[in-house]
Amino acid sequence: MKELIKQTITLNLLDNPTHPVNARELHAFLEVQTRFNDWIRNRIAEYNFTQGIDFTASQNWEASETKTYGQGRIDYFITLGMAKLCV
Repeated sequence: MKELIKQTITLNLLDNPTHPVNARELHAFLEVQTRFNDWIRNRIAEYNFTQGIDFTASQNWEASETKTYGQGRIDYFITLGMAKLCV
């Protein structure tokens, strides 16, 4: 059985402490065939998720496994409610 997604940090979204899920880890866990960037943007648009309420996004400049050549990747940390809808 696969290990469940870890919740390692606490974010304060709209003055509501939450233990978010790393969207990249969820994407890998679900074995989605769509590229991560397309998948997360489609989920955000489809369900009208709002940054600061349903998720937070941050630029990760240390993403050596990506080939973004100077752009760094964007990491998304999503609420459990958002994660459930992304499945």
